[in-house]
Amino acid sequence: VSKTYYFWVYGEINEDKLNALRQGVNIGRGEEIISKPCEIEIVRYGKYSEFKEEMQLEGCEEVGHNSLLQMVGNGYITISEGKKHQVKRMFRAIGCYVVLLRRTAIGEVKLDCELKEGEYRELTREEVARLYKVGVE
Repeated sequence: VSKTYYFWVYGEINEDKLNALRQGVNIGRGEEIISKPCEIEIVRYGKYSEFKEEMQLEGCEEVGHNSLLQMVGNGYITISEGKKHQVKRMFRAIGCYVVLLRRTAIGEVKLDCELKEGEYRELTREEVARLYKVGVE
C-alpha cells in the first residue's frame, strides 16, 4: 500500500535530483539498496529566509548551522515500500536533509489531521474497502 508524506527539506532540489528520486536511489548503508520509484511533487522552493516563519509554525526541526541563504523546499512524496527511515534516506541520497515529515495518506485513505499525536479513530467501511480495493456491500 502506498504512503504519502508531507515534507520540508533543507538542500538544493533540481530536476535531476527529482528524477533520481522518481527512478529510485541508493539508500543503503555500506551495501547497495535501491529504493523503488516514487512520486514527488514540490509545492514551494526557495531560500530559508523566505520560509523561516512558516517552517517554525509547522514545527520543523531546528538546524542551527543553516544560514538565511540556505535553500529549502516542501511538498509531497509517495512511496510504495516502507524501509526504516526510507524517506529521510532517499532525501539524504540526493543531498537534502529532512526537517519535517508527516504522513498524510495510506493508499487512498487520507489521514485525519485533526487527531493529535497518539490519538486514533476507527476506519469507516469505505476506507477499509479502499485499502483492500474491494467494493463495500
